Formats: sequence, structure tokens, C-alpha cells
Amino acid sequence: STPAAGPTAQTDFTYVSASNGAQNSFSKEALRKLDLLNAAIKHDPNDEASYRKRADQEHSMGDRTGALEDYATAIRLRPSDAEAHLGQSSVYLDLQDFPLAVQSATAAINLDPHLGAAFEERGIADIGTGDNDRAIADLSIAEKYFPKDYRVYMSRGTAFFAKGDYDSAIRDLDTAVALKPDSADLFNDRAMAYHQIGQYDRALADFTRATQLDRAEFNAWIGACYDNAILGQLTLAMSDCNTALGLRPHDTMAQGYRGFAELRAGNIDAALADYNAALRYGAGDPTLFFGRAVAHAVKGDDAAAAVDVAEARKRNPAIDQQMKALHVELPAGA
Repeated sequence: STPAAGPTAQTDFTYVSASNGAQNSFSKEALRKLDLLNAAIKHDPNDEASYRKRADQEHSMGDRTGALEDYATAIRLRPSDAEAHLGQSSVYLDLQDFPLAVQSATAAINLDPHLGAAFEERGIADIGTGDNDRAIADLSIAEKYFPKDYRVYMSRGTAFFAKGDYDSAIRDLDTAVALKPDSADLFNDRAMAYHQIGQYDRALADFTRATQLDRAEFNAWIGACYDNAILGQLTLAMSDCNTALGLRPHDTMAQGYRGFAELRAGNIDAALADYNAALRYGAGDPTLFFGRAVAHAVKGDDAAAAVDVAEARKRNPAIDQQMKALHVELPAGA
């Protein structure tokens, strides 16, 4: 079915690197390992393996600059070290330098076509560069090596979502949720896919679960707000958007979604205030102009309504039909 019109949809699924790039607390054990590797390199400055291992350790401690330098040295000393190329790719992925991540992962794959983690890294980086077809192919290979790794399914779900194949995205996210049921991100991602195919009740259930798992999950709160408003649960919708605005004051989407809920509830002055704020803070989604046009028309300001509806139609010629599906129409004669 046709997805509901609304302020710009959230399509940014969470990227999770296949390698451990998270900064840790610099435990004594981590520092001890680093000291040992420093000593090994001092003893033999041409020991490629020690540079690679030190890069791995630096990466795990959040020192991406040091890790990149050591991976580069390891590769210079032994260009055929696929693991060093893979590590380099993981750092670039953490830095969201997707083209370099693809380049390094491809080098690792060319050196070792059975290095499953390299396909996972490249698949994730492919999403960042917009090559969703190869991302799906790479992540399908990675799945054979890591059938229990939720990140493979989450990332492939991202690629399917970006291609507009929401049913396939949901299938992968079902698997990811089963493997990691405590992830708010996964429930939020699946909710967005359900929303896109018009299954607002399922989307709402997943958005709600995401907020239960992480009270600071902003996208889940605004998603719950919007789907509650679509389903006519307007008090809940406004409460959800209020929570979202508490997390991100002046956010365009949260203001716009609350304006939509206020409009459906007949609170015209409150709707106008929210639409005005949303358009002041953001670039101007057509649904915001249309919603404000309806509010102006209800108040009898036909001139202001005409300006806003013209802008909405210019930005989206199908806006009238999309908003009608949400029970929002211009008054007769407006």
C-alpha cells in the first residue's frame, strides 16, 4: 500500500562495524598488551605482525589515527596481509569514509576470497556509497560465514530498505530481532519498514518497544507519535511528540508530527504554532505546508491557505491525495 505522507522519513539505519571499533576504558590489560607490542616493534622494527596487532589494539582503544598508521606500515611490510587490509577497512568504516572502506575491504577479498568478515565490512560500506545491490550480494556471502551475526541481517535490511524492498527488509530485520531482541535500533528500523507498507499498527508496536528498550531513542518517539496520529490515537501522539521534543527541542519532524496530531484533534491554534515552528526550523516538507494550509483555511484565512497549498503542490503534486488518505483535507471551497 502507499505509505503515508509525512515530514521526511527516517531512512538512516544504524551502521555497526563487523570489527570492534568501540572505544574502551583503557583497562590495565589493554595497556599491558599495548606495551608488549611496543616492545616487540622496538625489538624488530620490521615485524609486520606486531604492527598489525598493535593497530588492532589501538583500534579497540579508539586510537583510529594510530591504527591507520600501523595498518599502513603492516601492509607496506607485507602487502599480502589480508587481515591488515580488513582492519584498515574497519577503521575507515568507523570514520564513515565509505569509499576507502570499500577499497580496503576489496583488497582483503582479492587476497583472501574466503575472508567472510571482509564481505561484511564491504557490504556495510557499500550501503554508505549507495551501492545497495552489491551490499546485498556481499552480505549474503557474509551470512554463510556468520549465520548468527545480527549485524549481517540488520545491514542487509538497510540495503533492502534503501531500494524500497520493504518486505525483504522486514524479513531480515525479523531475523536480526530474533538474534538480538534487546536492540532498540532494530525495532526502530523494522518499525520504519512497516510504516512504509502502511502497517501502522505493527509499526507502532515496534516503535513502542524501541522506546521501552531505550527511553532516549528519539526516532522511535517521533515514529510512535506519527503512527498514533495516523491511527487516531491523538492524545498518545501528542504525548510521544512532547517526549521527542524534550530530547531534541525545535526538531522539525517532531514539531510537524505534533502539528499533524493537533490538526486532526481540531486544535487549530496549536497546530498552526507547531507548523510555523517546524517550517521555521526546517527546509519545508510539503506536508507541513499542506497541514498549515488546512489550519489557515479552517480559521478563514484563505489567502494564507492559498499560498501554502500552492507551495505544497509545487513540492509534491500528489500531496492532496496523500493527505486525504490521512483524513486531512482542505475545507470545501478553500
